[in-house]
Amino acid sequence: MPRKIREFKAQLSKKGFIYLAKRKLMNQYSMIIQWSDEDRLFLVTISEFSDRVIMPCTHGIIRQEAIIKGEDAIKMYLEACREEGEVIPQPSKLQTA
Repeated sequence: MPRKIREFKAQLSKKGFIYLAKRKLMNQYSMIIQWSDEDRLFLVTISEFSDRVIMPCTHGIIRQEAIIKGEDAIKMYLEACREEGEVIPQPSKLQTA
């Protein structure tokens, strides 16, 4: 194993590993980003949380802003579920025939 990788692994604390695991889970959730002519914004829907939160859950003036805000919303929903002891919804997976 290269020295830099060994050093990086050595620097990661338990908290660092937990952060990476949470980040990996967060990245598995889906976002639907749609342009709204009426609002003149990109609207974000996160289907896994649609039974818990009114959708669309966030928006952005530009697509990149909507993506960032959507990721922030997912993180917030996951943290709220953990804090309140609720079951965390599983990320939806692509179904192939």
